[in-house]
Amino acid sequence: MNLTHNTIDDTLRDFYRSEMPDPWPTMRAPARTLPMPKRTARPVWMRSLSRLAIAASIALLLIGYLALASLFPRDTGSQPGLTPVGPPRTLSQRDKGPKLDRIPKGFILTEPR
Repeated sequence: MNLTHNTIDDTLRDFYRSEMPDPWPTMRAPARTLPMPKRTARPVWMRSLSRLAIAASIALLLIGYLALASLFPRDTGSQPGLTPVGPPRTLSQRDKGPKLDRIPKGFILTEPR
């Protein structure tokens, strides 16, 4: 079955149009519903209870943060950020960079040295 782009579009359009009702049904108004009952006022202690629960959870979060932060050592250095641990590192001959007199294997020089 060799369908071209136009025939696929035509086939799909025909299919979806056949699935649509003809004529389109008219809208029926929904049945009337009863109005929602008014909310009764909650007692003052219930409103304050939820606020108290939020305040307690924030207090526990703050206490937990401070307890966890006390387990880690404080930075005594004057500079912000990470401070090195141990003696200062000096550059050795190996750390100064690649030697230019050695050529890696597989490289071919195009200019004489």
